Amino acid sequence: MEKEYIYRFVPLAALFSTLGLIFPVLFHLLGLGSAFLPMFIPIIMGALVVPPAVAVSMAVITPVLSFLLTGMPPVYPPILVMVLAELITVSLIASILYRGKNFSIWFTLFIAMMADRLLLFLFIRLAAKQLGFPEQFYSMAAVIYGIPGIILIFIIIPLSLKYLKSRYPQLILTEKEIDQNSMQTDKAHQHFFNHQARSWYSSESRQKIESLEKIFQQIDLEKQDMVLDLGCGTGILVPILLKHLREGGKLIEFDFSLEMLKQNKLQSQAADGLLLRLNGDAHQLPFITGRFTLLACFAVVPHLSRPLVVYRELSRVLRSGGKLLILHLMGSAQLNQFHSQAGEEIRHDHLPPAEKVAGQIAENGFHIL
Repeated sequence: MEKEYIYRFVPLAALFSTLGLIFPVLFHLLGLGSAFLPMFIPIIMGALVVPPAVAVSMAVITPVLSFLLTGMPPVYPPILVMVLAELITVSLIASILYRGKNFSIWFTLFIAMMADRLLLFLFIRLAAKQLGFPEQFYSMAAVIYGIPGIILIFIIIPLSLKYLKSRYPQLILTEKEIDQNSMQTDKAHQHFFNHQARSWYSSESRQKIESLEKIFQQIDLEKQDMVLDLGCGTGILVPILLKHLREGGKLIEFDFSLEMLKQNKLQSQAADGLLLRLNGDAHQLPFITGRFTLLACFAVVPHLSRPLVVYRELSRVLRSGGKLLILHLMGSAQLNQFHSQAGEEIRHDHLPPAEKVAGQIAENGFHIL
């Protein structure tokens, strides 16, 4: 899993961990005590909206911090160890079943709490035996003691989840929903660019081509064997890239819009022997590892639904020592303003600042030149 993907959940995990520290204090002040499982409520809620690795980290950090700050749960009797085991179990199950496998919230909570009670029963029996307590009494008593908390979990968490879904839907998308949203976004983009294809070439003015030629003149590029023009559109880069193609080399024009590729062929028929046009998805490039010596992405990054996945793919297909060029003729602020008025399908297609893009591609195996 990409570091950027993990890091974006850290503030959310920190919020629920903080609530996991506050809830037990509030419940004890109100005289409700541990029977209502106050730490479990925010930790399980958090596990439903973060990946398993983050959920487990949250389940470990919260009770340890609580012990360091308040002395609760205590180390002896080994309640801290017991709570750690319980929270790790329920958090992992909640995150995997709800967020990863898209099971219903009711089924997820049922399985998580059944696993928790079974774990608690076995743990108490073992601990009671070691400490000389009556095994049957303490194990059954502990399981029954937490029933008010389980009831509260089944009331509060579904209601809270429903509220978050209506108010902050982007916070709690499951893996399946993320994939579905990406597919919907890609289809909307595909429809937009297919529709715009015929008029697109005329919008690529001579001034724009001259600006791109100046950029390439400033880049130290040797003759290339295999070049990929990702998101090639109607082929504005074709004449420029062909100048950098070694004899016998090949230029691949790649785009997810079939209509754009048709216009590309009309505009670059003379170069047909030197290039190949492919219609496909940049998130799953159909090329072997280390295939290309040069990758060019002109005006592409804002339109990627999952840019980190694409950067990883680009890193895979680029040969050692090869180069990736990410090109735009506007700064991010100007380009984002332009996209906001260019059509509903691309209204939210924003280009991050250059520093952020550089950081993202560096994390995926690139050295920034």
